[in-house]
Amino acid sequence: MLHEYKIPSNLLELEITKATVTDFLGTIEETLIGLHDMGVNLTFDNFGAGYSSLSHLKKSPVHSIKLKQSQVDDIGLRKKDNLITKSTIALAKELGLNVVVGGVETEAQLNFLRSNRCPEVQGYYNSKPLTVEEMTRLIDESS
Repeated sequence: MLHEYKIPSNLLELEITKATVTDFLGTIEETLIGLHDMGVNLTFDNFGAGYSSLSHLKKSPVHSIKLKQSQVDDIGLRKKDNLITKSTIALAKELGLNVVVGGVETEAQLNFLRSNRCPEVQGYYNSKPLTVEEMTRLIDESS
Protein backbone atom coordinates (compact mmCIF):
# COMPACT_ATOMS: atom_id res chain seq x y z
CA MET A 1 0.00 0.00 0.00
CA LEU A 2 2.87 2.39 0.66
CA HIS A 3 4.03 2.08 -2.95
CA GLU A 4 0.49 2.12 -4.34
CA TYR A 5 -0.34 5.42 -2.63
CA LYS A 6 3.20 6.82 -2.91
CA ILE A 7 3.57 7.26 0.84
CA PRO A 8 7.17 7.47 2.08
CA SER A 9 7.74 4.48 4.36
CA ASN A 10 9.36 6.62 7.06
CA LEU A 11 5.98 8.30 7.62
CA LEU A 12 4.47 5.02 8.79
CA GLU A 13 4.96 4.07 12.42
CA LEU A 14 3.70 0.78 13.79
CA GLU A 15 3.24 0.27 17.51
CA ILE A 16 3.88 -3.29 18.64
CA THR A 17 2.49 -4.34 21.99
CA LYS A 18 4.63 -6.02 24.60
CA ALA A 19 2.40 -9.09 24.42
CA THR A 20 2.99 -9.41 20.68
CA VAL A 21 6.73 -9.24 21.16
CA THR A 22 6.74 -11.61 24.12
CA ASP A 23 4.44 -14.19 22.55
CA PHE A 24 5.35 -14.00 18.87
CA LEU A 25 8.83 -12.50 18.46
CA GLY A 26 10.25 -15.64 16.88
CA THR A 27 7.34 -15.80 14.44
CA ILE A 28 7.26 -12.14 13.43
CA GLU A 29 10.94 -11.26 13.66
CA GLU A 30 11.54 -11.56 9.89
CA THR A 31 8.50 -9.40 9.18
CA LEU A 32 9.70 -6.74 11.62
CA ILE A 33 13.16 -6.75 10.07
CA GLY A 34 11.61 -6.44 6.60
CA LEU A 35 9.49 -3.49 7.68
CA HIS A 36 12.50 -1.87 9.34
CA ASP A 37 14.59 -2.38 6.20
CA MET A 38 11.82 -0.66 4.18
CA GLY A 39 12.15 2.35 6.47
CA VAL A 40 9.00 1.80 8.52
CA ASN A 41 9.38 3.02 12.11
CA LEU A 42 8.63 0.41 14.78
CA THR A 43 7.72 1.24 18.37
CA PHE A 44 7.38 -1.00 21.42
CA ASP A 45 4.10 0.14 22.96
CA ASN A 46 3.53 0.00 26.73
CA PHE A 47 7.22 -0.54 27.39
CA GLY A 48 7.81 -1.03 31.09
CA ALA A 49 4.44 -2.68 31.68
CA GLY A 50 4.48 -6.13 33.22
CA TYR A 51 7.63 -8.11 32.57
CA SER A 52 9.18 -6.19 29.68
CA SER A 53 12.41 -7.82 28.72
CA LEU A 54 15.39 -5.63 28.01
CA SER A 55 16.68 -8.37 25.71
CA HIS A 56 13.85 -7.51 23.30
CA LEU A 57 15.49 -4.13 22.80
CA LYS A 58 18.66 -5.87 21.64
CA LYS A 59 16.94 -8.36 19.35
CA SER A 60 14.25 -6.27 17.70
CA PRO A 61 14.61 -3.61 15.00
CA VAL A 62 12.64 -0.95 16.86
CA HIS A 63 13.25 2.74 16.56
CA SER A 64 11.40 3.82 19.69
CA ILE A 65 9.71 2.79 22.91
CA LYS A 66 6.48 4.16 24.29
CA LEU A 67 6.13 4.22 28.06
CA LYS A 68 2.77 3.29 29.50
CA GLN A 69 0.70 5.91 31.33
CA SER A 70 0.89 4.01 34.61
CA GLN A 71 4.66 4.44 34.53
CA VAL A 72 4.32 8.22 34.68
CA ASP A 73 1.25 8.61 36.90
CA ASP A 74 3.34 9.20 40.02
CA ILE A 75 6.41 10.96 38.66
CA GLY A 76 7.12 13.99 40.74
CA LEU A 77 5.44 12.28 43.70
CA ARG A 78 7.51 9.17 44.36
CA LYS A 79 11.28 8.91 44.18
CA LYS A 80 11.26 5.35 42.77
CA ASP A 81 8.89 6.35 39.95
CA ASN A 82 11.14 9.29 39.13
CA LEU A 83 14.24 7.08 39.05
CA ILE A 84 12.66 4.34 36.94
CA THR A 85 11.30 6.80 34.38
CA LYS A 86 14.53 8.81 34.26
CA SER A 87 16.62 5.63 33.89
CA THR A 88 14.37 4.20 31.18
CA ILE A 89 14.64 7.40 29.14
CA ALA A 90 18.44 7.46 29.58
CA LEU A 91 18.79 3.78 28.64
CA ALA A 92 16.69 4.22 25.51
CA LYS A 93 18.75 7.22 24.44
CA GLU A 94 22.01 5.32 25.01
CA LEU A 95 20.63 2.54 22.77
CA GLY A 96 19.79 5.10 20.09
CA LEU A 97 16.04 4.76 20.58
CA ASN A 98 13.43 7.48 20.60
CA VAL A 99 11.17 7.71 23.66
CA VAL A 100 7.47 8.55 23.67
CA VAL A 101 5.60 8.88 26.95
CA GLY A 102 1.84 8.39 26.83
CA GLY A 103 -0.74 9.55 29.31
CA VAL A 104 0.83 12.89 30.25
CA GLU A 105 -1.93 14.78 32.04
CA THR A 106 -0.26 17.43 34.18
CA GLU A 107 2.21 20.26 33.80
CA ALA A 108 4.35 18.68 36.55
CA GLN A 109 4.64 15.45 34.55
CA LEU A 110 5.51 17.39 31.40
CA ASN A 111 8.15 19.46 33.22
CA PHE A 112 9.73 16.33 34.73
CA LEU A 113 9.89 14.65 31.32
CA ARG A 114 11.30 17.76 29.64
CA SER A 115 13.95 18.10 32.34
CA ASN A 116 14.96 14.50 31.61
CA ARG A 117 15.16 15.14 27.86
CA CYS A 118 12.12 13.10 26.85
CA PRO A 119 11.54 14.14 23.23
CA GLU A 120 7.87 13.18 22.75
CA VAL A 121 4.79 13.11 24.95
CA GLN A 122 1.16 12.25 24.36
CA GLY A 123 -1.83 12.75 26.57
CA TYR A 124 -4.64 14.97 27.70
CA TYR A 125 -2.23 17.70 28.77
CA ASN A 126 -1.57 18.35 25.07
CA SER A 127 -5.03 17.52 23.73
CA LYS A 128 -7.96 15.24 24.24
CA PRO A 129 -8.73 12.92 21.28
CA LEU A 130 -10.16 14.89 18.36
CA THR A 131 -12.60 14.03 15.61
CA VAL A 132 -11.46 14.36 11.99
CA GLU A 133 -13.34 17.65 11.75
CA GLU A 134 -11.77 19.03 14.93
CA MET A 135 -8.29 17.98 13.80
CA THR A 136 -8.80 19.54 10.36
CA ARG A 137 -9.93 22.80 11.98
CA LEU A 138 -6.93 22.77 14.34
CA ILE A 139 -4.51 22.25 11.44
CA ASP A 140 -6.20 24.99 9.38
CA GLU A 141 -5.99 27.42 12.32
CA SER A 142 -2.31 26.60 12.87
CA SER A 143 -1.36 27.20 9.22
